[in-house]
Amino acid sequence: MLDVFNQDPFSFIQLTDEISRFDYQAGAVDSLIDWQDRGVLSTTVAVEEVVANVEVIHSSLRCGPRQGMQDRVRNLRSLQIPHFAMRKIITPCEVQGQSGDFGQSLKNAQSIVSQKLEQMSWNLDATLTSLRLSALTGVVKDADGNTLVDLATELGVTMPADVGFNFTTLDAASFRTALNQVVQARASDLIGVNPRNWLIIAGNDWFNKAGELQDGSNGMFFTDELCAFGSMRFGCYRIVNDSTYIGGTAAIAADEAYMVPVGIPGMFQTYYATADYWSSVNEVGRPRYARLFTDPEDRFVTIESQTNALPMIARPEAITKLLDV
Repeated sequence: MLDVFNQDPFSFIQLTDEISRFDYQAGAVDSLIDWQDRGVLSTTVAVEEVVANVEVIHSSLRCGPRQGMQDRVRNLRSLQIPHFAMRKIITPCEVQGQSGDFGQSLKNAQSIVSQKLEQMSWNLDATLTSLRLSALTGVVKDADGNTLVDLATELGVTMPADVGFNFTTLDAASFRTALNQVVQARASDLIGVNPRNWLIIAGNDWFNKAGELQDGSNGMFFTDELCAFGSMRFGCYRIVNDSTYIGGTAAIAADEAYMVPVGIPGMFQTYYATADYWSSVNEVGRPRYARLFTDPEDRFVTIESQTNALPMIARPEAITKLLDV
């Protein structure tokens, strides 16, 4: 049976291609924010912050002295791309009793490996969703809550204070004003760019209480275009309920929401480093990898999958956390 696992369908390239074909199990933060995937050759990514002063030009005499322009300030930082890997052992007991010739044994083994890879892909997807959600706070965090990359510190910015909404005292008009004030407060963080619109990704309670403000005449209405999450529009704001659970915990707390500018080129990116195998040295990183190892003592085979991902937000200080208080 061990010879079955030494066939082409279980090669590094074939398994990596297979785990990459499984549909991505995405949350609202993955589906509604345009994350641009970028594979890199190294295990680090260099991020250049360019600070440019935007100023009004003073009038001057024709043919006279011109106003000078300050040079852009450039800061280059190197960020480590985190590594996430998991493995699963397949024992003879899992295929024991499945009769057939070599060809049938190959199909049985492929079916078992495919099932394991699909389960692994779910975990890789949940990991990426968790990383992206934490990036919205300005700090990319590990599964245990420890900091992997402090984006705000690395970029030299300060995250805005949380904004509280007391829905018991709000009506539709004051709710709109409160949202507008959040956008106005973030204007200085978005100099030189103009968001296409603003997305609010909300936990269950925050979303439900916002929905109770609906009135046919106030510009807020529900839409079924995003039934997977629950969606409504309020003026130029799209409010989406993300009820995704990761490991039994709500992806976004029930009384929280994140207000995110969307439609800004290059604002959200995910960098992928290559796997830590000889077979992938000096290659451009891919979102997922998979590999199978056989036991020299003929007792089991091991399937391993991994991703090496770093979500990057160019202007994390433009994102505001909203609370139900």
